[in-house]
Amino acid sequence: GASLQFQREGQHRQLRPSIGEPRGVGCSGLQVGGVQRDVVVGDAADGAAFLSIRPQSVSLHRAMPEGSQRNVWQAPVVGVDVQHDRVRVALGGALPIVAEITAAALVGMDLREGDQVWAAVKASEVVAYPR
Repeated sequence: GASLQFQREGQHRQLRPSIGEPRGVGCSGLQVGGVQRDVVVGDAADGAAFLSIRPQSVSLHRAMPEGSQRNVWQAPVVGVDVQHDRVRVALGGALPIVAEITAAALVGMDLREGDQVWAAVKASEVVAYPR
């Protein structure tokens, strides 16, 4: 896995993966790939950690969202899995992750594989586990 260290950023800690590691971290799928990616975490101990973000904690948007979310990035939709009234939307790109939305949201947003969306996660919804 990637080597990760937390650094203070105001009241939050910012996760800074080491450059050049080939694959990501824990459940979040953080991929470094030679480029530094930052994920803001609400509370974590210093040192290396695994990250976990629940699919229900990831909100999807057609335009860049405004608000209190500290983690916002653009990503391609790489998969859509309808499971009754819930839909799992797989995102690719710099931070591959799965978002869970309602079937009504899928229809309302007219999401399809290949679309570009904005994903947002509050820092308080990112859980860090010491390695």
